[in-house]
Amino acid sequence: MTEKRIPIDTAATMFASLHHGEASRVYRLTAELKEDIDPGTLKKAVGLAAPRFPMLMRRIHKGFFATTLDYDDNIKVMPENEEPSKPQWLSKLGGPDIRVLYYKTRIAIELSHVLTDANALMEFLKAIIAEYLIQKGADEADFPDVKLPGRNIEPDENDNAFRTYYRNHRDKTESPLQGKTYSTELTPGGDTLSVTAGLVKTAELKALSKPLGLTVTEYLACLLIFSVIKTAPAPVTDVVRINIPINLRKIFPSGTLRNFVSEIPIGFEPDGRTDVTVPEIAEVIRGQIKAGKTREKMQAFIHRSYSLANNPAVRAVPLSIMNPVLRKMQMRSHVERITVNLTNIGDITLPPAMADKVALLEFINGSTAVYGQPKACSAVGFNGYVHITFSNTVNDPSIEKELFRELAKNGCGVKITTSRPGCLSDAPSAGDKFCPVCGVHLHPDSIRCPLCGGKAENAGTPFDGPATAGYPRL
Repeated sequence: MTEKRIPIDTAATMFASLHHGEASRVYRLTAELKEDIDPGTLKKAVGLAAPRFPMLMRRIHKGFFATTLDYDDNIKVMPENEEPSKPQWLSKLGGPDIRVLYYKTRIAIELSHVLTDANALMEFLKAIIAEYLIQKGADEADFPDVKLPGRNIEPDENDNAFRTYYRNHRDKTESPLQGKTYSTELTPGGDTLSVTAGLVKTAELKALSKPLGLTVTEYLACLLIFSVIKTAPAPVTDVVRINIPINLRKIFPSGTLRNFVSEIPIGFEPDGRTDVTVPEIAEVIRGQIKAGKTREKMQAFIHRSYSLANNPAVRAVPLSIMNPVLRKMQMRSHVERITVNLTNIGDITLPPAMADKVALLEFINGSTAVYGQPKACSAVGFNGYVHITFSNTVNDPSIEKELFRELAKNGCGVKITTSRPGCLSDAPSAGDKFCPVCGVHLHPDSIRCPLCGGKAENAGTPFDGPATAGYPRL
């Protein structure tokens, strides 16, 4: 689909309302290879892979009545020299609202959420890596399932899946949430987004979640709730609610490379108690995700979303009037319905020839302040490890400090990497560092622990896991 101008998909309606002069909903997907990136080879690989994904080679266009997507294949491949998922770059460089960055061993894709979701973007990242490895001498036959040019093209890749699965449904309105949602009351501190990520073994994470009868996503949500309660400035009497995005492709079969996601809020009300335990929270939230993502409920969500986006009365309102209204609705919805957002895109499997060259994957849920949420958590699994990432527009690491300390206290090894200013040395170092206060390993370049601010010490035993590239100094 290389039409010059096309409509946005249904799920992008709200994302598009948040795309304006000062900010946009930007997120990032990353692969760290086991060797330094060759910029020339990467640029060639992106040039070869990009035409296979015309739905992503798009620039957001704000018309009088509607937001559309203009085709633009002038995708930028650039060295990374600023904070991850910076919301201000979109449309200022020219080209589409997607770019590829490289830093040491890392390949990162950043884009507006208007274009697609992380599940679809993973297909583009795989294609870039495959083309890169092919240019380095790999055999194209080693990547049979990757969406390379002319291959594995599904008939519905360009479809708005909300329209495909739209059915008239008796559930016209969204069910109200029970209880008032607790807000962390963290105030965004400017336009800088800092990242603190923890790498843990999948087996160790499952060993902690399984006795509680929780999935990994449920367990992470449980830890987030626990951490919010423990770090709140006063006893929490409202519902601590975690928002979980859901990949609808797992419920409604679709090969679309456009947005196809829903959200489920799960919650726990501590009633002012500060001595709540993780097992207690687990008893309440267990099964909430499963109960919330039934086909029936997701069908109702598709009906509401598509009906609203295509309501003739709504479409007749100029964007100059509609977008501020949608932004206020989005802000109000997220403040009222969400304490912290948690996105887990699951355990990713790469072709063996690719997996052998990739050290780890990372997902950063970007500009959360434009949602009224200054902090977000995301996760992705690969090759026996889960990368848990916190993105912040606030200089307050208390929630992630509590979460990673809780994991370490229960025998789960954690290695922390951060982009927070003041935590990294300008001189590259060798060998892991360690924080004895938090009980976590730190990136070799660390001079301070980003969780507690304490001095980083040399680790007696290195972390049992892949090395991470770290982040540029801010």
